[in-house]
Amino acid sequence: MADGAHNSHPDRAARLAGEQKLWPAAKYRGARTILWPTVPREGVATILAVVNPALLSALPWPDGPP
Repeated sequence: MADGAHNSHPDRAARLAGEQKLWPAAKYRGARTILWPTVPREGVATILAVVNPALLSALPWPDGPP
């Protein structure tokens, strides 16, 4: 999960050229839909806060992080 969050970091995508910027976002977004529900939400929020805080807004829980 941390690796996917790291690979989804906006700074990493910014270094890619053209359409290469699009595939990591789609790939890791798909992985998040599978992985995040399998981990306690406080664990997901902790990992994101450390590795890629930009993804905290993508948490699927309506009340946000725990």
